[in-house]
Amino acid sequence: AVGEDGTLALIGQGGGVALALVWQSYDFHRLIRRPAREEPAAGPAVVTWPRRLLRYGWPVAGGGLVTGTHLMSDRWALVWLTDLDTVGRYAVLYQIGYLPVVLAFAVLQRFVAPLLFARAGGGESEERLAAAVGASNRLVLGGLAVTALGAILAALVHRPLFQLLFGLAYEGVS
Repeated sequence: AVGEDGTLALIGQGGGVALALVWQSYDFHRLIRRPAREEPAAGPAVVTWPRRLLRYGWPVAGGGLVTGTHLMSDRWALVWLTDLDTVGRYAVLYQIGYLPVVLAFAVLQRFVAPLLFARAGGGESEERLAAAVGASNRLVLGGLAVTALGAILAALVHRPLFQLLFGLAYEGVS
């Protein structure tokens, strides 16, 4: 509404994400400090659970920052460096190439997550937790292997596969 190039929209989106991060950090710190003030410490579990929660969640948070930065920057950078036609073709190819993979991994995650949580149990048994973490690590390594294999395969047969799937109109952004 304010400009044609979307710079203010990008600044506003970045500001909104920063504001949400600050608010969620405040809320989180308020949450983890409340039990310590209201209830006396009752053993080592009260002291260690915030640290364990942060250790568990940091990979997700780190991935979220990378994903958020990517989602806010790729098309804007293309507009600044090229033209709207290139951005449109990029957006089409990105959606066609990215969404099926994301959908497949989301379906796998929805299927596997309850199994991992069932394997971990209530968190009292270190053996069950170790088994769940080991299974999760094997799944991640398997996902990385499938991704690497897909990238190698795409590099080897990219040109004919791209022409077969997308046609000549998109060859310039291949």
